[in-house]
Amino acid sequence: MKRLILTFTLIFTTLWVTAQNRYFDEIFEDVNTTESVVYGNNMNYLPYLVFGNTLAQDLEMDIYESVGDDMEERPVVLVIHTGNFLPIVTNGSTSGERTDSSIVSTCRQLAKRGFVAIAMDYRLGWNPLSDLRSVRTGTLINAAYRGVQDVRTCLRYLRKSVAEEGNPYAIDTSRMGMMGQGTGGYITYAVATLDKQEEMEYEKFQFVNEDGIVDVYVKQERSGDLEGLGFPDPEQENGFIETDTTSSQVGNFITLNKPNHIGYSSEVHFGFAYGGALASIDWIDENSSPFAACHAVKDPNAPFFNGVLIVPTTEEEVINVDGAGRAIPAWNASGANDVLLDTYFLVDEYSNTIRDNNLNIEEEEVLAEVEGQEHIWAITSDTISGPWDWWDLDAYDDEFNADNLLGNPDMSPEKGRAYLDTVINYFVPRFVVATELPVEGLDFWAVGLEDVEQGVANVGFYPNPARTNIMVGSNDGSNLTAIEIFDIQGKLIFTHEDINASEFLFQRNGLSDGTYLLKIHTTESISTHKLVLR
Repeated sequence: MKRLILTFTLIFTTLWVTAQNRYFDEIFEDVNTTESVVYGNNMNYLPYLVFGNTLAQDLEMDIYESVGDDMEERPVVLVIHTGNFLPIVTNGSTSGERTDSSIVSTCRQLAKRGFVAIAMDYRLGWNPLSDLRSVRTGTLINAAYRGVQDVRTCLRYLRKSVAEEGNPYAIDTSRMGMMGQGTGGYITYAVATLDKQEEMEYEKFQFVNEDGIVDVYVKQERSGDLEGLGFPDPEQENGFIETDTTSSQVGNFITLNKPNHIGYSSEVHFGFAYGGALASIDWIDENSSPFAACHAVKDPNAPFFNGVLIVPTTEEEVINVDGAGRAIPAWNASGANDVLLDTYFLVDEYSNTIRDNNLNIEEEEVLAEVEGQEHIWAITSDTISGPWDWWDLDAYDDEFNADNLLGNPDMSPEKGRAYLDTVINYFVPRFVVATELPVEGLDFWAVGLEDVEQGVANVGFYPNPARTNIMVGSNDGSNLTAIEIFDIQGKLIFTHEDINASEFLFQRNGLSDGTYLLKIHTTESISTHKLVLR
């Protein structure tokens, strides 16, 4: 695709302002919702906690589509709700279903932009009340594991619907993404990274059992594999023989997992979390799905960097996790985000504002970690976990409302929608770039990054971010011929020509803090790079 690298013409800008562009704008007025579509059937763990046995449960989703859209293959976004893996009220919260106000609002906005948005349920159930941290940790890890299985089951169902049912929802199975809110963020992080069963055997996922033997919390022979299929036979059910002599089910087989839609792929092409955290940063590698995230720096439950997860239900400690402040820099360094980092530099209003916000964080520890990092919104405007949440006060009694308002005191639909608007506008261009989604007008939202216009670039510059001067150099023996600096709107603000040397010290000369584009000319190549000045 031909890219407009650094300049925007007046004609193009004027056309853009007056045009409505699919995905970037709400171009459809009405949305059709197909409710309670069954995407699978698996075992509900909640009844086991109360009655000692699991029960089969239909896994359901609501599908949001734009009315009047004639596109035959549309990108898909799974929207995964929060809720602490427990039902509403039991979880101490007013949210935790696919019909949460924030989830419905997100799905409707995505559908009006031309996506197929899917609000999906997943299985719930763990034991937050145990006095033993090992029980709290083990049952929560297994709940999250079932969440991962259910997302992958949903992805397989959608691909099966294309192959066997004639694509009833007009979806593009090569462009499937996910957005996870709160608890859904934990699931989304895991789906994007967890691809080897041995990753569930790291030391943090081990415990000493009642026989004094080191064991793992999650076993495939009990819970099925990472895809939600049987182990070792993909078609078999998995579970365990009840050995608790106080249980009415002692000696019986307790089923934990039933396979669904064998033979279809569960690949996902982009992940996005607003809230939540990653169970293990060591899961991130070059094979992880591209990822971006929003996270409140002072989130009281999920640490922005690294720390112990506090579940709001009981305020008890559960497991050490990595928030966006650690996870996204690791993603950017792993190679998994290369499609986002090396293709385009996003210059839309939301990316620019969030980038400036990240560069002006007052806490030095936070600034040191996020400075120069892309694809992370370090939220400093609120000190709560989910500023995008709101609920109907008439649905709950005064005491329950008062308890929840302690965690979101200025909750309102207006505030929630304002946050969601920013979240979605931050998500969309990253989904577009990560999935190589063909769109009109992308060149107004992005400029080519590391774009080589001529030859093979073998150049470097440091430091970046920089506070003073920058050394620019050639790594292949060729000479630098010229250097140009552009602002993120494509305006040329500095040129130095006739260098004729392999190194050049660029003098900052009063350039303001911010993000710039550095165009390096050598005798062998011309290339464009991102430069951050502090």
